[in-house]
Amino acid sequence: MDTLTHALTGAVISNLGFKKDTAAVTFTLVTASVLPDIDWASRFFGIAAYLKYHRSFTHSLPGVIFLAMILTLIVKLFFRRADSRMTFLLSFFGGLFHLLMDLINPYGTQVFYPFLSERYAWNWVTVVDLFITMPLIICLLLIRYLRLSPVKTASVALGFVILFISSKGICHQIALKELEELSRPLEETFKVAVYPDFFSPFVWNGVVETDRAYRIVRLNILRSEWSNPQDYIKPERTEFTQLAEKSLLVKTYLKFARHPLLYYQEVDGYHFVSWQDLSFGLRGKRGLVALVILDDSGEILYEHFSFIDPKLRPERVKRLIEKIANR
Repeated sequence: MDTLTHALTGAVISNLGFKKDTAAVTFTLVTASVLPDIDWASRFFGIAAYLKYHRSFTHSLPGVIFLAMILTLIVKLFFRRADSRMTFLLSFFGGLFHLLMDLINPYGTQVFYPFLSERYAWNWVTVVDLFITMPLIICLLLIRYLRLSPVKTASVALGFVILFISSKGICHQIALKELEELSRPLEETFKVAVYPDFFSPFVWNGVVETDRAYRIVRLNILRSEWSNPQDYIKPERTEFTQLAEKSLLVKTYLKFARHPLLYYQEVDGYHFVSWQDLSFGLRGKRGLVALVILDDSGEILYEHFSFIDPKLRPERVKRLIEKIANR
């Protein structure tokens, strides 16, 4: 989830009847709920480092324990009367809740890092989900301005969020099974994945992958049908695509991406090699895109990564060539 939602979650939980050292409890829970996102700082070491280390150690079980210990020491510096054992438990719980809320979205979290580097993603909700964020905001506003009972209001808000997430999990399983059934007439070996839609819990973005192609569909579980299928043939790897794969950025990207679709084109002696992860930016948008430009000798001249990236239309290709030529 986004950092704001994590902070709101910690703030709402702090209203569940903690009668002693309420300031320390609120500070601990809110900080613990956002602290794992400190690995965002890896962005300063380049996008390859960000892709590799974001949601790794600080988002793992060992990392949550480590952060809970550090946060406990910090809290004791500012709130000397705070109970160390309770502070550690609250810090650990806040970090653990952060992990759970990140697991339910599609980005991928290395829960068992450094022992396992595999990313786990349940694909139940989008990274930013207003059905989760808004009830938390409303809860805090009702407590602050209408003076409603903090315990009851927070309990209702958290109950709604848990019920919504659970229902999304059930809908995800239904969508996954329905997409598998609808894909059987393909008469090929295939695997499927479904990703949440921002607006509706009943509409899912499906990816059907075969040995030769990807198919992107919109699946409505209320109608048990898909719509607007888009097929993408997997292109053959060429000499230049293989050279592009030697880039550190691309190596890291291909380990991260789940449905990387390769694109290649040659323009005026420049070779454009890019990948789009079809699990992001679905429905006409290029999401999670890595781009490498090489010359005829195979030298990498330009590297680029973006979470949302425009298509390589002729005018953009021309601008990129001019940018490289003017270096």
